[in-house]
Order: sequence, then C-alpha cells, then structure tokens
Amino acid sequence: MSSRTIKNDGKFADGMSKFSESLRKEVLQGVSEISSKDIQALVNEEIDKDSIDSIDNLSSVIDKAKPSYYQLKNPNFYSK
Repeated sequence: MSSRTIKNDGKFADGMSKFSESLRKEVLQGVSEISSKDIQALVNEEIDKDSIDSIDNLSSVIDKAKPSYYQLKNPNFYSK
C-alpha cells in the first residue's frame, strides 16, 4: 500500500465523519452513488461532524467545495 493510498483513505474517512450515521450507512452500502473524490473534497470545508444528513444537503455542499478542491489540485483550473 502506498503512502498516497493512506492519505486518500484518511481524507475519505474525514469526509465521511461529516455525514450523519444514516447517510454514512447508505454510502458504505452502495445505496448512494457518491464518488470518493467528492467525499474527499469535504475535508477542506468548515462542516461540523455528523451535520450532512441527506443527499440534497451533500450535493449543495459538494457544489460549493469542488471549485476550491479542484483549484488546489490543479492551479490552472480557472484559467481554462
């Protein structure tokens, strides 16, 4: 296992901690089709633990989080 895998798994776990218990179960059971990258994008957002309780709530948070997350990964994101 590479160090990158461990870092990504840590980001995934941090993102999942922001979900309510019921939403966490849905994601882990594969009921909700949410990408791990979207969950990792939540790490940089100021969101309380267990505060995201629905897919609609998650979608709005992800839409706000994506630009900053992808800009960090690709500094030229906005210059395209």
